[in-house]
Order: sequence, then structure tokens, then C-alpha cells
Amino acid sequence: MLRKRYQLNWTFECPDAVLTCSILKCTDTHFYVFGGHDKTLYLMDDENNIIDSRVFDGWVRCSYTMDLDGDGCDEVLVGAGDGNFMVLKLNPEKQKLVGVMRYRASKKIICCIAGDFTRDGIIELIFGSEDKTLKIFKDVKAKEPKYTFYYDSWVTACSFGFLQLPNDKIPIYGLLVGTKNGLLQLIQFVNEMPDIVWQKNFNNQINAIKVGDVSNDGFNEIILITDETNIKILNTEGEIIKEIDTEEGRPISLLIADIDGDNAKEIVSGCADGYLKVFHNPALDSNDFELKWKSKVSASIKDVCSFSGKEGNQINIVFGGYDRTIRNVTDFEWGQKQPLEISQQIQTPEIRTGRDEELFKELV
Repeated sequence: MLRKRYQLNWTFECPDAVLTCSILKCTDTHFYVFGGHDKTLYLMDDENNIIDSRVFDGWVRCSYTMDLDGDGCDEVLVGAGDGNFMVLKLNPEKQKLVGVMRYRASKKIICCIAGDFTRDGIIELIFGSEDKTLKIFKDVKAKEPKYTFYYDSWVTACSFGFLQLPNDKIPIYGLLVGTKNGLLQLIQFVNEMPDIVWQKNFNNQINAIKVGDVSNDGFNEIILITDETNIKILNTEGEIIKEIDTEEGRPISLLIADIDGDNAKEIVSGCADGYLKVFHNPALDSNDFELKWKSKVSASIKDVCSFSGKEGNQINIVFGGYDRTIRNVTDFEWGQKQPLEISQQIQTPEIRTGRDEELFKELV
């Protein structure tokens, strides 16, 4: 029997079901960004006060935070069921969100991310949609996508990460795309163009993709969840090297983070049966994962995110879903375990350069 190994710090009652949650970092503080079935994106401060909101004509389905202009405060990418894809910037003095980019797709937005895909110091903005496309925008000033990828079903998941391919000396900053029909694709930017490295078919809807070193060997793996009741760990060639059984609960959300401070990243998954499950790997260069602990809520967990707390940088796990709450939990073992000495095998250069004052221009 598992003993309780986590602390529930707080629960926030939301107006409706939560489909997405993210952490917005600004200098030395943080904010919570969340949204869902009531068609509203909320901004909440670190004392759990709602301080701003933005209303859409469809469910708020995805959010992603990143400092796009180098000023020390994250911007928010948000995608909604009405086809709206927006970038919002926090005004720190007024503590309000200001629109800096808007694009309207023909159908609902399902996933959204940002990253320096082209490796030129400019952050690209990317979203996947029910219209069976993945669109890549050069920056926040772009009116139309620079690249569009077409698929045979909805684009349901997208992610970035540094991956060391077997025949390359330098890791690629890979774009991973998943679809409703189970296609997983790895794309890199080479010779001034996007190039498909490989694609695999998993025959079930892909719900989330993450990249991180979970084998504790210094290299990143691809962590994948589909409509099956397991978590798949893939190598950089897309081959399955481990499947972790989640028992009856189908995993639908995913977080990779060192939640107990031992240098090894845990796999945190929110499941359709309401369980939040944490799997850890206590050994170096290993795929022997164990269920560390689990927590139960009344309905499915649609998104999981994390941030470092002010006291000792402890990782706080934040999750929400159909039970209409957001919860904050921390691991009891933070700072108590002997750190693993994991040798970093790949170089991950900084993405961001400079500032762009034009980002402050509000959309009319």
C-alpha cells in the first residue's frame, strides 16, 4: 500500500471545467493562467485572486507561456474553440493582459507552443487545429503563417525539445507533432526549410508529447501518451523503449519535472479516471520506473504544469480538469533524497536574444 507522499497546499474552485493551465513568470513572481468550458481565460495572482480575464466564443483549449521579447515577463499563447489564436502580454503595473497578436483559424485550436524553431534568435509561434493543419508563425508581428503542415486528422499535440539523433554530433531542436489518428512526426529546421525526420503511427489519438531525460543517462527521450492506458517512452528515432502501465486510468495530460530535488525528472500524468500519478526512476541509465505516489480527484485531469516555489525552489505541481478545480501539490521528499549524479550529454544552447519593443503594441 502506498503511503501519502505529497502535500495538498490549496484548492481553487473554478467557474467551470478546466482544459488548460500554465504558469506565467514575471521577474520574481508568478501568476496562474487557466481556462476551459466557460470560454474565458483567467489570470490569477499568487494569492489566488482573479485579476484579469479574456472572453472567447469557444472553449479555451490550450495555453503556453514563454518570454518572447526578453523583458523578464512571460507572454501567453492561447487557443480557443472558436478558432482564435492569440498572444497576450502582461502589463506588470496594471496587472492586465494586453493582446499583441491575433489569428483566426477556420476551426478550433487544440495545441499551441512557442520556440526558436529556425535557430535564428526569433521565437516562432505554432498551433495545431481541428482543421488538420499545424501553422508556424515567424513572430508576433506575422499576419499569416510562414509554414503550414497538412495532416489527415486533427492536430492534437505539439511540443519542442533538444534531441540527439544517432548520426548527428549536434542535437536538433525538434518539433514533435501528434494527431487524432495516432501519427507522431519529428520535424527539424535544416537548409532554411522544415524537414520531416521521421514519422510513426500509434493507431490511437495522441494526447500529449514531452521531451526530457527520464532514463537518467544525460540524453533526452520522447514521452508520449495516447488513448491507451500506458505512457510510452521513445528514443530519438521514435522507437518504443519502455511502456509504463497506468492501470485503468487513461493518461490525458503530462508533465516532466524533478519534483523531489534529486536531479532525476519524474513523469507526472493526469488521467481520465481522476488520478494524478507520479512515476520515478531511482537509478542511473535505467528504465525501471516505479509509481511513487498518486492523488485522486472526482473527474478527469486535463492539464498539469509546475513552477519553482520561493522557499528552496521546491517544485509545485498545479493541475486542473473536469472537477472544476485547480490544485497545488508538492512532494514530501523535496531535498531529502541523495541527488543522482547525472552527466549531461547534450548541449542545450539558450534560445532567446534581445528585446522587441514592438511587442507592446496592442491589437485594435
